[in-house]
Amino acid sequence: MSTLAKKTVCLATGEVPPLKGKALAKLGRQLKGRWQVVKGHHLEKEYAFKNFLEALAFTTASANWPRLRAITRTSTSPGARSS
Repeated sequence: MSTLAKKTVCLATGEVPPLKGKALAKLGRQLKGRWQVVKGHHLEKEYAFKNFLEALAFTTASANWPRLRAITRTSTSPGARSS
């Protein structure tokens, strides 16, 4: 697993400066799946869909992803009970 894939996301509090220069370039090279670092500032990826319904399904799944991930993380915690 790449170094980038092992990192976690935290809210920007201003305590940690953004990546720049060589550090950003190094992690940018680890991006897979057509992700790009744009203007040294943000990540971007373009998706193509066959039709509106496919795009809508992707959007809905993307919106639910953080909630589903939190549920999975909670349910797999040590000592968690199954219903």
